[in-house]
Amino acid sequence: MKLKVRKAIALTGCIGLLAVQMSGCAQTKDINNEGEKALSNASETNTPAFARNDQGIPDLQGETITIWQPLTPGQVKFCNDLNEYEVIKQLEEKLNCNFEFIHPPVGQEKDNFSIMIGSGEWPDMIFGGIENYPGGLSSALADGIVYDVTPYINEVHTPTFMEKIMSNETYKKWFTDDEGRITGFGNKLTGSEEANVAFFGPLVRKDYLEATGMEAPKTIDDWDKMLNKMKENGVQYPLVMNVVGWPIDRSCNMFASAYGIALSYFIEEDGKTVVYGMEQPAYKEYLTTLNKWYSQGLINPDFPNQTLDDATGLMMSGQGGSLVMHLYDYTNRYYNVNEKSNPEQALIPVQYPRLNEGDENRFRPTSMGVADSKVITTKAKNPLACIYLLDTLYNDEIDKMLAYGIEGVSYKMVDGNPVQIIINEDQPKEDQLKGSPSRWHTTEDSTLEGVLQKYSVGSDEEALRLWMQDGFAGNYPSSFVKYTDEENKVIAKYQTDLDTYVSEMMLKFITGVEPLSNFDQYIAQVKAMHSDELVAVRQAAYDRYLSR
Repeated sequence: MKLKVRKAIALTGCIGLLAVQMSGCAQTKDINNEGEKALSNASETNTPAFARNDQGIPDLQGETITIWQPLTPGQVKFCNDLNEYEVIKQLEEKLNCNFEFIHPPVGQEKDNFSIMIGSGEWPDMIFGGIENYPGGLSSALADGIVYDVTPYINEVHTPTFMEKIMSNETYKKWFTDDEGRITGFGNKLTGSEEANVAFFGPLVRKDYLEATGMEAPKTIDDWDKMLNKMKENGVQYPLVMNVVGWPIDRSCNMFASAYGIALSYFIEEDGKTVVYGMEQPAYKEYLTTLNKWYSQGLINPDFPNQTLDDATGLMMSGQGGSLVMHLYDYTNRYYNVNEKSNPEQALIPVQYPRLNEGDENRFRPTSMGVADSKVITTKAKNPLACIYLLDTLYNDEIDKMLAYGIEGVSYKMVDGNPVQIIINEDQPKEDQLKGSPSRWHTTEDSTLEGVLQKYSVGSDEEALRLWMQDGFAGNYPSSFVKYTDEENKVIAKYQTDLDTYVSEMMLKFITGVEPLSNFDQYIAQVKAMHSDELVAVRQAAYDRYLSR
């Protein structure tokens, strides 16, 4: 019988509880004795704690597992508790267990998390929140907030995780920290070596490109000629950009990559050296190009205040000629709304530009990553049940169920691959609850064929196959490096101010508010804002990553 859902902790008393949490949490070492005893026995005997059926699904013997997990803004429109989802009900039945959720108020997740930790009243598990702990997961482990599950990751207790993740040396490296602890257990693996695609990239109005009489642009010079020719042909804004919700070029380095830099931290061609792109001499060349295009009227002048919807609107109205876009947005904001009924206005993909034809691009986006953290707290009543639960999430059938929901409602099978069916907001609540809950599935976009079926309209397939030809070796592996407490303090102290400054100056340089003749003063200020220290932190973390 379903236990009553525990209500999210109120924000009353925030200051006092935050003080407790920030002071080091003396109570965090008061670990549940029964949980410790169970883990100790499991470690010594190395025998299964729960029997599994022929599908590898364990029987958790009616265990109730409490989970702190935020709901998404979309979910709260039709859902008060994840227990309402059909697939969560099915998972409880398959595992013979109960889930009791703690959902913080939307928009108050960080405050609620801090209050919960400070109170000493922790759930068994935390999904998507341990990043809010000061110093992140490494500090939470050191302070006794969460269990180090490493001793229990083996063929006996976690056979599914061992087969799917730990048998692959690349994935094993990503799920392990610098001390050799397995800190990614339960997390989601996105992409794969086979399906390592780029979802972001440059799209051009096909009719406007054809009107120029040019082939698809390959170099910065090609782009310059194409944009100017479009302008001559009456296209108001040949290159459409926006800043609100999209940091210009920083999400995919489309134009910056032509100059051999990324607009953040990146790895030099030696594969070992970390540098900061926003202070390199080549960054001035990038800014010079964008400034020239802006001054020539080739870029929409209001882009610093415009959203992706604004940018897409310019493309649909005929005022825009090209833009950088995620294929999900292309499908839902442009293809379904405009191109489907006006095929002559199709957007087609072109490759990331080079400075010279034949140059290598080292900075295209990659779909490979690790996301959706899941941890077991040291107050867990039955930590072994939690370990067996997380291992089960890697089971192929369970993962598909949690990723896609109920067949026929939220997905359909096409040539052996599940393809999502979009559930619109105006559909009944019952349909919404047959979809996929957030943060529960453990693999995403793992096969190229599956990705191509998921993105299967308009220019999707052509774009995916074209963009994935570029390299990504220059990308700094920010999702996989681990920082020490001291390094986190340096980042917390300096990074936000530096990011704010360089973003503001980027806009000023592009729009001409700040003349490029002041670039040296800009570099001096970047150095004064401790960019060298921030690079050193990332270099140290990257060195440890390479040594894992």
